[in-house]
Amino acid sequence: MATVATLLDGDERGVSPVISVILMVAITVILSAVIASFVLGLGQGADEIAPQISFDCESGVPVVQGGETNFDGVVIDANGNQYGTLSPGTPLAPGRVTWQSADGSQSATLFEGCVSS
Repeated sequence: MATVATLLDGDERGVSPVISVILMVAITVILSAVIASFVLGLGQGADEIAPQISFDCESGVPVVQGGETNFDGVVIDANGNQYGTLSPGTPLAPGRVTWQSADGSQSATLFEGCVSS
């Protein structure tokens, strides 16, 4: 008759420590990836994108035709006038029309033209 000691030979005793080491390594790798994403700022949102606004020239003056009316930041016309919102039909100063993000870190040219002669 086989005794318990003969049934449990040395091969089966190492299974539990091996599994625990693998689990600890996996948890450490996942935890370090999460911490690294916060430290490196990978969890932050995308940069602001300039609003999509369409313009048309009427008598040498850029006029808003449509597009986004509410946006983050300001739209600045050639005279330096700043607009937080724009509605269709709004005339702007002739020349370059730019957008600037709310914190001032980004800008883009929305329209360039309609320079009166």
